[in-house]
Amino acid sequence: MAQGEPGGGRQTRGARKGFVGEDLGVEEGPTIFKHERKAGDEELLKVRVVAIGPYHRNSSSPMRFDDDYKWKITRFMVNKLGVDMKKYLNKMEKKGQDARRCYSEGLSEWSSREFRTMLLLDSSFILFVMDASRYSLLDLGTRFMDSVDLQLDRSTFMEYMALSLDVREHLKQIKLDLLTVDNQIPFSAIKTLLNCFGEEGHKPSIEDLALSCFDDLWPTRNEEQKIDTDMPPFHHLLHLFHWSRIPAEGYEMNSRLLSNKNASQQYIPSATELQKSATKFKKNDSGSCLGITFKRRLTGLFGVIKIPVLHLYDYSKSTFRNLIAFEANPTNDVLCFTAYSACMSCILQRKEDVKLLMERGILASTNYKDTEVIEFFKDLSRKVEDSIMPDTLIELYNEVNGHHNNKISKWFGNFRLHYFPNPWITLSLIGALVLFALSFFQTIYGMLSYYHPPE
Repeated sequence: MAQGEPGGGRQTRGARKGFVGEDLGVEEGPTIFKHERKAGDEELLKVRVVAIGPYHRNSSSPMRFDDDYKWKITRFMVNKLGVDMKKYLNKMEKKGQDARRCYSEGLSEWSSREFRTMLLLDSSFILFVMDASRYSLLDLGTRFMDSVDLQLDRSTFMEYMALSLDVREHLKQIKLDLLTVDNQIPFSAIKTLLNCFGEEGHKPSIEDLALSCFDDLWPTRNEEQKIDTDMPPFHHLLHLFHWSRIPAEGYEMNSRLLSNKNASQQYIPSATELQKSATKFKKNDSGSCLGITFKRRLTGLFGVIKIPVLHLYDYSKSTFRNLIAFEANPTNDVLCFTAYSACMSCILQRKEDVKLLMERGILASTNYKDTEVIEFFKDLSRKVEDSIMPDTLIELYNEVNGHHNNKISKWFGNFRLHYFPNPWITLSLIGALVLFALSFFQTIYGMLSYYHPPE
């Protein structure tokens, strides 16, 4: 990472409330960092169709949605939908220095007007993408962005149709580009543009608009996370996406307890090894897609690890890498994706581990082969092996290892695996015992009836 060691200089969640420039969502330091691409990362973290912000503006690869295309969308919004461009540029001029401070690298080559124009074009494009994600093409006659009460005439309809079809054709890749760690603009810049639409009508929450844009991507939203007007502002789209996917509590970094907790020094056995200590695996159907929990059952004899259903898609590695890179930024204090990746890398060591989680319904049907699932998390764990881990993960590891090292649990687990390796065999044995018991009691009853006939 160009910004230094992961975990350094972190603050707690409560400290985020002390932002300077509250309406812009910036702290005393930058919130958008230039991510260093190492060997093998270039293709995986490549911005492919749209550059947002200054870092990928001069990419050697041509972008499908360049500034010329963004101007088409911006003019459409200004001419047809009543967006006050002058008002936006004036507002961003006042916030210009705060907006520049969001970036870790100097932007001295950008004049004030160039920088504000970039924010205008990128904000226009992002709002248009949110709209294209939200409505179907059959619904184009509705109010655009719910912000102006406008009956679309034929020319406006056709212009919007042409722009929307282009965006929809590349919508999936656009969303992935918008979740690239250094392909961001300040969230407040987008919010400011939404407020520059016509005054009539109801303006939806920009946070809800943004989240609805990513509803079709995994990890899915944690419904326990609720937008609160009192909560600190979001830095950018990736920050909002990250917040919406993590558990509502836990995984914070406590700066007082950062010693000797890096991932390479923490470990739990694999899934099949844990079975030897009477540890079961079950689906976790509530909360975040990342919430892994452990509980001991039956006076500590059994252990149960609950893991949410895991879906792996062709874009999953890119998404996880960007979210882990975001968590490595010093302004972030919640390392949930980092902890989840490290934990799953421990649990999935062999093909048998993958098969076990599939049998338990934890690993959903995927195009990934068993070895590819293992490599998926191994690759992520290599990226986080020097990261400081949150107390939530350390506590989970300690509980799991404490149960696994219990002699009684190990004896019972090995006994169970040796004599009852298959649940159907166990059920058959229980059924046989029940039938035997019924036959036994029937025989006793018959003998009693013979020797002591009823009077």
